[in-house]
Amino acid sequence: MTGYASRTVGNTLPDMLHNLTIMDAGMRTSRRPINQLVSYASRNWEFFLDESVRISYP
Repeated sequence: MTGYASRTVGNTLPDMLHNLTIMDAGMRTSRRPINQLVSYASRNWEFFLDESVRISYP
């Protein structure tokens, strides 16, 4: 779906969480970043949808 291998995506999760903690001070780092990223994306799905549409239709 993303064009990236699943291992590539998995390797970027810690960096994604790190960047998210910089942007949102309420986030904490964790040994399982996928859980926090999914939770954050679920709470802020409108932002991710808007960004996806913006990228798809510039």
